[in-house]
Amino acid sequence: MRWYLLEERKSYRILLIGLFVIYVFVDFLRRFVSGSQLPLLALDLNILFIYYSFFKYKKINLVLEIPAIFRLIFLAYVFLIILQVGNLSLPDITTTIAGLRSYLLPAPFLFIGYYIYQYDPNFIRKLGGVVKVLGVMSIGFGILIFFIDKSVQSEVLFSLFTPLEHSVHSFGDNDQRLTSSFFASSTRFSIFIFISYIFVWSGLKSQMKSSYFFIFFFLLYLAGNFISGNRTMIFLFLFLNITLLTFMRWQNKLYILGFFAVMAGYVLIFDYEIYGNNTNSFLIRLDYMFDNISEYFKRLEMAFPITRINIDSDIFFFGLGLGKYGAEANLSPLIDMVSADQVYKSFEYIDQYPVDDSGLVKVFLELGFLGSLFFYLFMGQIVYLSIRSAYLSYITNDYYAYAVGLFPIFWIIIFSKGHGFISDIFISSFFYFSIGILLAKVTSLKTRLKNCE
Repeated sequence: MRWYLLEERKSYRILLIGLFVIYVFVDFLRRFVSGSQLPLLALDLNILFIYYSFFKYKKINLVLEIPAIFRLIFLAYVFLIILQVGNLSLPDITTTIAGLRSYLLPAPFLFIGYYIYQYDPNFIRKLGGVVKVLGVMSIGFGILIFFIDKSVQSEVLFSLFTPLEHSVHSFGDNDQRLTSSFFASSTRFSIFIFISYIFVWSGLKSQMKSSYFFIFFFLLYLAGNFISGNRTMIFLFLFLNITLLTFMRWQNKLYILGFFAVMAGYVLIFDYEIYGNNTNSFLIRLDYMFDNISEYFKRLEMAFPITRINIDSDIFFFGLGLGKYGAEANLSPLIDMVSADQVYKSFEYIDQYPVDDSGLVKVFLELGFLGSLFFYLFMGQIVYLSIRSAYLSYITNDYYAYAVGLFPIFWIIIFSKGHGFISDIFISSFFYFSIGILLAKVTSLKTRLKNCE
């Protein structure tokens, strides 16, 4: 009987740790079975086993603990997605199932995150320790790859070290090398170490470590983002550290603010033009990693091309259906071709301002105006809860809830710029997991206030 109760309490936790481990190494395994997507099935199966293990023992009335307004909006969103299965604008069962998977498979992690924070908070610290080790390993391997001279690599080593997706990014006359560590792309690498850094920072704050630990890990993870070559993530990493400054001691704040001051000086004094007059590879890399300020405004318009929506489009109200644009559409060449053409029928084309990567474009093309309305209503509710949870976590010195609860906002930013993030089931699972934590934070404080009355 005791063994049964122990298994009831711990089985889902082992699978959850396993999910992080599998995610780190699954793309590296795929390099040995070129072209096969089967290793990725391990992630989906792991997630399904987590759900089985968790919901087998946890009563479904956990749903009733979640705030009523959020629950209503969340259920309306889920219901609308399920209804979209019947959208026959572009019928194709394979892409529809793939789309349903992207939108809804990660969603139950919301309840797992809620339960863990509310009833099993010590596990977050244990999970954080595992994620920290995986993050440091990933950065260490990435740095090793980055500094290995391509000229001395054999063909086999080159295939193991090169990202499965984009391996270089053009920059003037100089191609900038992208590093992906164990992952398929520099983007997956940088987003994972972003998640890892959230746990590292929270753990250090909880253990009251000295400022030297913060400086070391800040520089290590900054180096990881730098070698990855992902400009979006290094910008968000620095922005994350600005949001974390509120908890830091004055000494730590001065170090990090000093770093930002140097970066700001670089922007104002050199205006990103040292590349043309320099052959120093580090300065060229630095030039590449930080865009001209005007580029950020350009990318913002590309991420949210609301004013460019064509209201006369044939799919304006209901869209093409689930999985009909992006990674899922790639499963069917015909669907992919039709949806690619539909982008410029549904959105006004502006030269040098393409909208193909926008998350808003994906949601609008697949769900239409009505579906997009529900989607962004749901996302707006998450942003509100994230800000509210961050405030409550700040006044209660709850470092894990503060840092992890900020992740949904960053996910929404990343998704808005690149729609592929919704197709990365692990990242989307952590998105919902973090939503569960911020909901638990708000609920627990409400309960405490009720008990005090």
